[in-house]
Amino acid sequence: MENVPWHSDVKEFSEVLASKSGGVYEVACEHAHSCCVLLAKVDKFKINGKWHTWIDYDRFHELVSFLSIYFVAQADILADNPSS
Repeated sequence: MENVPWHSDVKEFSEVLASKSGGVYEVACEHAHSCCVLLAKVDKFKINGKWHTWIDYDRFHELVSFLSIYFVAQADILADNPSS
């Protein structure tokens, strides 16, 4: 475990990386136990100040059964992040 970074280090690196994007990306969510940080495009996934990076699987399956996987738009299956 000596070569595994701490979550705080991963988060700090992610924040620096996002800041270098000029506001295009921000930290959308994190999971400390897994040592994961999600960077997401602000203009695509931050809607009215809330992150929408989760998938509404019920809505996804409803649309796929009615249409086709090729006609399901990403915006139709986005869901709020639980922590937002």
